Amino acid sequence: MSSLYGRMSLVIFAATFCLEFAVTCSSNVNTTALFVPSTRYPCWRQPAIVSLGEGRQTILAFAENRNVSQCAPPISRTHVVSYPKVAHPDEVGSFHFRRSVDGGKSWEALSTSLYVGNIDFYTATVAADGKTVYIVLEAGGNVVIKSEDAGTTWSTASTSLAVRGVPADVKSIKPSVGHGVIVSPALCSGGACANAGRMVVPMVCTNASVEYPALVGGDKGACPACVACLIVSDDNGKTWTFGGTGPAGSRESEVAQIPSTSTGARFYMTARNMGPTPGHRYNATCTDGGMVCGQFGIDSGLVSPDTPHWTGIVDGVVAVRTEGGQNLLVLSGAANPTQRAQMTVRTSVTSGATWDHSEVVWPGPAGYADVAAIGTKGKTVAVIFENGDSSFADRVSVATITLPLQ
Repeated sequence: MSSLYGRMSLVIFAATFCLEFAVTCSSNVNTTALFVPSTRYPCWRQPAIVSLGEGRQTILAFAENRNVSQCAPPISRTHVVSYPKVAHPDEVGSFHFRRSVDGGKSWEALSTSLYVGNIDFYTATVAADGKTVYIVLEAGGNVVIKSEDAGTTWSTASTSLAVRGVPADVKSIKPSVGHGVIVSPALCSGGACANAGRMVVPMVCTNASVEYPALVGGDKGACPACVACLIVSDDNGKTWTFGGTGPAGSRESEVAQIPSTSTGARFYMTARNMGPTPGHRYNATCTDGGMVCGQFGIDSGLVSPDTPHWTGIVDGVVAVRTEGGQNLLVLSGAANPTQRAQMTVRTSVTSGATWDHSEVVWPGPAGYADVAAIGTKGKTVAVIFENGDSSFADRVSVATITLPLQ
């Protein structure tokens, strides 16, 4: 019953925000609040989502708990309310997930803590066997947590992740926020990718040769030393090699595999823009199975919030193949230019060159987002996103969305 009331409340709030923000909202969305603050878990941030298993009906939704007094500033209808940065030197957070085994129709209870401590970024990647999940977690170093049974049981955090071939000018490397991908042979010429089964995981690097001023709260202002980067594994996560890098000033990124006319896998990269001209997302094309990235650009069609407190935001992207054989990219992200608000889903049939359709999932305050394909017929995606009624981080919800977008 409480789940029903929760869904009804979200529907009512969404309808109100649609009117206030004067946007057209999608009618083919089913939204569930998965991570809701409590006395024990006062703040949920930085979600990620993956689908796995036979038929891709099992969904793992992740979020980070932060033991803080204020999760995010309140938002007015016209501007973000200014608030002082609050220091939490003794913060002890925790990392959790919830699981659905029926494509998002129902969800198991909140997991116990997979990790306890000061947590920053993390990525979740499903291995080629369809049941092993790797979490790379930045917590005073890059550690790995692994499940070999689709989230039923988990290992304890291992020692620091070792990456070979890191360039000398890379000062640091840590996970992005979101999910990694596996190279699919179906998207290469003749259905044969040279690196089929390779794990490709987005990370965040900093360039040791670039000097830059400290960012306000770590998230406001230009960061010329930041660069989105990739690591790859050809042995199901046993060893890792440094891959391609995005444009200077990019930070958190995600990649999705796109069609290739050769046996080398290609990827579309979308990245947070913390460069000198924020407000729209960076993009790139990565080739050679994720080892080289180029064709850098700023996508004028993908608005990204530039607010008084934050520059850019974390979006999600996933490749979807329809029953008719069409290859889609599906991207989720906040699309208001001056506020963290207006969670929007877009689709592209041109490997990210253009975005053909879009629908507003949540018109009110909204923050970080990720997206996963559900099922094998290209008909449904699940978007996990921060959202709220008074701030963008009142809760973390999952919306299942029917394709194609209208």
